[in-house]
Amino acid sequence: MIGIITPYKVNNYGTKLQAYAMQCLMSKYDDAELLGFVPASDSRITSVLGKVYLKAKLKLSGKKPAKTPEMQKRDKAINSFDSHYKFGRTFKGNSEWKKEIKKYNAVVCGSDQLWAPSNVIADYFTLTLVPDEINKFSYAASFGINSVPSSMRRRYKKFLSRLNSISVREEQGKNIVKDVAGLDAQVVLDPTLMIGKEQWAKLADESKIKIDSPYVFCYFLGTNPEHRNFAKKLAEEKGLKLVTIPHFKEFNEADKDFGDIPLYEADPADFLSLIANAAYVCTDSFHGTVFSVIFNRQVAVFERFQNKSAESTNSRIYTLLENLGMTSQLFKSKDQKDDFVNNEIDYNEVNSRFEELKKDSFGYLDKAIGHERR
Repeated sequence: MIGIITPYKVNNYGTKLQAYAMQCLMSKYDDAELLGFVPASDSRITSVLGKVYLKAKLKLSGKKPAKTPEMQKRDKAINSFDSHYKFGRTFKGNSEWKKEIKKYNAVVCGSDQLWAPSNVIADYFTLTLVPDEINKFSYAASFGINSVPSSMRRRYKKFLSRLNSISVREEQGKNIVKDVAGLDAQVVLDPTLMIGKEQWAKLADESKIKIDSPYVFCYFLGTNPEHRNFAKKLAEEKGLKLVTIPHFKEFNEADKDFGDIPLYEADPADFLSLIANAAYVCTDSFHGTVFSVIFNRQVAVFERFQNKSAESTNSRIYTLLENLGMTSQLFKSKDQKDDFVNNEIDYNEVNSRFEELKKDSFGYLDKAIGHERR
């Protein structure tokens, strides 16, 4: 039995689908289930720090933390996807965890940005609470930062050194592991890329959203209006509808009156279907890019963050596009629209690279788990 420790409670399409993919991927080797953990006092440091940070940010900006009714409906739709998971028990307190965790042959943490400083402080996604005798490894873990704060280097080195095998999602993560702990980590594909297209298509078939005419699907997490202008002009030039998921993270002025078909109650299956059936995809999302590749869509990828931003997670998109030979799909100007329209992606080449990367990633798992897929 393999226990999986991964984020799945966040109201985000990528987070929900990567957790599903982790479950499917580990099930290729053994029975697998998602694990939960709640400290006995339920005063989780990540929760406390997150609330303090949010209150401070809102106070400085003058914004109110309320979500619109439409955004609340979207959260409910996204959370409905949890019925697709196979859950183990939720452990309450360290003593219960240490006692019951012994039924698992291995425990894996991954993927997503689970090694961000706030998560490392909480000692859950680090597998610190898993006993030495149980096989512990990471799969496609991401740090979500450009470098480890000097005050936390010792903490990072300690938990990384306890892992039996380490794999990360980005080259930057590999460099961090080497720098902080002096250990070698393997860069592997995000788990969503390890699940066959047919399985994702089957999940997409659950969607109840049907768009009757050809369209451009626009999925932006950032707030840059120029990215939206690119998508708008593309749709106008090609005579296509513009389908959007507006105000995803928070209310965004650039999303006001943006798009022909704004959707608020799309669940993860709808998200997959919207990508799979789009004529073009415009996105600044890592998983928006991932599923565009899986479904062989013509995708324009934008940088969500300024590269010097401390919050930047652009590196995961850079690594993905570089590994697949798709760096030409990274757009930094609306003036590149003609290049996007006139130069179709050669998916024969992309898929060939994709399969080689999958072999390497499965090779890592074979060694980390100790046996090949069943």
